[in-house]
Amino acid sequence: MTSNPTSKPLAFPCLRHLYFDMSYEDIPLFDFASFPILQDLRIASWYIDDGTLPTSSLTRLPHLSALTINGTNADDLSIASFCSLCPVLTHLTLECYLANYGDLLKQLPPTLTHLKLLKEPDAPGPGQHCDHELHRFNLVEELSLDDGLYSPSLPSYLVGFKETQNP
Repeated sequence: MTSNPTSKPLAFPCLRHLYFDMSYEDIPLFDFASFPILQDLRIASWYIDDGTLPTSSLTRLPHLSALTINGTNADDLSIASFCSLCPVLTHLTLECYLANYGDLLKQLPPTLTHLKLLKEPDAPGPGQHCDHELHRFNLVEELSLDDGLYSPSLPSYLVGFKETQNP
């Protein structure tokens, strides 16, 4: 984020929460060095749809624990690459148009404790069942799946999840 091509990047050392829209591919969206303590990031209109994200040139987000991504391509494999930049990520919310999360779930970090998978309200059809990939997330304490994203076999895929205690 710069104010002009010759200026230094802006720094926001105290910013913990950020929401932005990725609608414009020409904006340098992944320059997070200006946000050293960012904990919660919400991205609208995820536009990457080819499964690639050059993580070697991106800034790690060492304090990011909550990530929300929505948009037509919020089930793209590039999201797993982005999550690899966030070593303490525990909360992930995705909202996608077609909601085909199965392949993406195979690559997400198994350390998530809160996982929310949604499909956009105006999406055609029910989405794709992805409950067969949930067994990897045995630390999940809170799971939310939209209609059509799970099968009647969902309980069998949750066997082995961390037991939660009632207060």
